[in-house]
Amino acid sequence: MIETKNNKWLNILKYITFFLGFYILFKPRINYILYKAKVYNTFNPFTFGTYFALVWCNQNILILSPLYIGASYLSNFSLIDVYSSTIICVLMCLFYGIHYKFKKPITPTLMLIYSLICVSGNVFLKLYTGGEMVVVTVELIFGLLYMFAMMKIFESVTLKTITRHLTLMQVICGGLFIASLSCGLYSLNIEGFYLIKLFASMVVLFSTLTLPVLQSGILTLMVAIGSILYENNPYLVAPIILWWVVVSCFRGRHKIFSALSLIITEFMCVYYFNFYYSTSITVILPCLVTAILTILIPKKYFNNLAESYNASFLNRGVETLVNRNRNSIHTRLLKLSQV
Repeated sequence: MIETKNNKWLNILKYITFFLGFYILFKPRINYILYKAKVYNTFNPFTFGTYFALVWCNQNILILSPLYIGASYLSNFSLIDVYSSTIICVLMCLFYGIHYKFKKPITPTLMLIYSLICVSGNVFLKLYTGGEMVVVTVELIFGLLYMFAMMKIFESVTLKTITRHLTLMQVICGGLFIASLSCGLYSLNIEGFYLIKLFASMVVLFSTLTLPVLQSGILTLMVAIGSILYENNPYLVAPIILWWVVVSCFRGRHKIFSALSLIITEFMCVYYFNFYYSTSITVILPCLVTAILTILIPKKYFNNLAESYNASFLNRGVETLVNRNRNSIHTRLLKLSQV
């Protein structure tokens, strides 16, 4: 009974997270990137790619669709966004219902075809309201590629186990998702408290404590890239990269040293290098909150994540070695049978 209640609350928390993710991903707009081209009526490729990927990973489409439509309205209060998202959800529910009735899985190729059909209404709407063909086409292609990247990373998390070893390609796909989240979070701040800095400092500190240097560096770089995309403003890139460089120097030591190094580096960025437009205390608060959380979280959780990653990597290596030996024995037996 207790386990059932726990699963229920976990499901509720999962779909709340999906809603917040949709809300954040509706914030970045490609028209900011293409401002010089004077394109203002472009659709957002991050959200529909994430929606299709979650549907493909067997998440409840009847819950996802209202969350997707609601997030599209709350993020920008635009009826055009509601119409566009509703068209996508209705068509996708229709296709999903057909597969559910006949108990046939949706293959990646079919998902590509269905997604093209679902967003065709958006393409027509944007072209009708003055969008340029070239720009809309580029955004459509980017959105579909983003969908496949999300399918890759969500497949690892939802259809398998989160402690399974992530390949370099999955880390890159996850980094792309983090970049899109960074782009959306850039627009959200509370009285000067920028959520993008809170998110970036968490990625830097947590990934450094749990992942190898290469994977941690890729995720940090993607956060920095995402911070550029919203307004073509790179002023957060230098601080984020500097955080990662300094914190990485304390890998393998107690986590309190990593937390303190993050705070000291942020103080240097604010009061010595003058990286930011303001020197108020709210500028430093995101890194301070991250450092406090890192100190309060028991070390065993970071160690368990790191050990799970290393153990799965070792298991993967053993599996590869066994398969290689098996192939070698098979080749030898085949040669002996021909004698």
